[in-house]
Amino acid sequence: MSPPPGTVDLWSVRAGPGNVAAARREASVLDESEAQRAESLRPPAVRDTYLVAHVRLRQILGRRLGLPAAEVAFAREECPRCGGGHGRPVLASGAGPHFSLSHTGDRILIAVAGSPVGVDVEAVGRKPRSGLLRRLHPEERAAVSALPPGQRDEAVLTCWVRKEAYLKGIGAGLAAGLDRTYVGTGPAFGRPETRPAALGDWWLAAVPVPPGHVGAVALRLPAGLHSFPTRIRLRP
Repeated sequence: MSPPPGTVDLWSVRAGPGNVAAARREASVLDESEAQRAESLRPPAVRDTYLVAHVRLRQILGRRLGLPAAEVAFAREECPRCGGGHGRPVLASGAGPHFSLSHTGDRILIAVAGSPVGVDVEAVGRKPRSGLLRRLHPEERAAVSALPPGQRDEAVLTCWVRKEAYLKGIGAGLAAGLDRTYVGTGPAFGRPETRPAALGDWWLAAVPVPPGHVGAVALRLPAGLHSFPTRIRLRP
């Protein structure tokens, strides 16, 4: 069952010892490609985060679909840029909720919605600000440079997670061109949360994440809904 229109359900999960142990016990629910991917990851902490993220995603979707986690089947939409089969991940059945997954370090963020959705979470200080700033849209770089120095690092990372969430939501990924996609820094830095014309019917918002992290969600609004959802539901 999908969330109500315009509502995003979010799970903020830590790959701590208890969740890692549980995911290892349930690792058999992963399909062959997921299992191979997990096995290839190094160091072990990265592999454990992947296991927790993908096992939990399957469990969440399985409950929504009334299926065992192992029977949830995934597919890829066509890439909107090139038409290849590496676009947004979706349920193979073509029915049911839309979803998105992101993780950084041991922090995992999962989103489920009734329309296409993208989510991203990043740890503060995990990526150097100067490298990210160079990859933003020229108007975003200018907006960041106009801020007081003490706000710039957070503004860059906030813009980055908004951009990643949107590009994941449309299925294009970072290859779509970070410097060609404008999403802005959002209302936390004195800018109203307006919808950039280039984003069409997509809206963006910050999401609650633990201290030391920044997160964002992008949602394609259903027909007839003209503002971002007021209900971002945090799930245990």
